[in-house]
Amino acid sequence: MTKKNFLLVFIILSLLYIGISLSPLLTKNVKDISYSDFKLVIGPFLATIGILITYTQLKEGKTNK
Repeated sequence: MTKKNFLLVFIILSLLYIGISLSPLLTKNVKDISYSDFKLVIGPFLATIGILITYTQLKEGKTNK
């Protein structure tokens, strides 16, 4: 498995985790949503953004050597 394929699979899994973690928010009123509802998703979200940046750099061929 190449590095690009691994990163793409990891991005998909991270987005699924974030979606599943945030799904209980769909049943709440907007006024009832607080910071603690997002606390467990902030880390995976930032990691997904970092991996997405790395994936786009690999896709364009701009790796740092």
